[in-house]
Amino acid sequence: MKRIAKTKPGELGTDVSRDYVYTEWDGVRRFTEDFLAELVSP
Repeated sequence: MKRIAKTKPGELGTDVSRDYVYTEWDGVRRFTEDFLAELVSP
């Protein structure tokens, strides 16, 4: 994970003494809503 964080632009933390959240939760929610909408649409 440290190698991935170092290759990404911006300031991604690599301090292993704390936790980081790299997930874009709004994007996950949009994907899920779109996916579910496709399942229930005729």
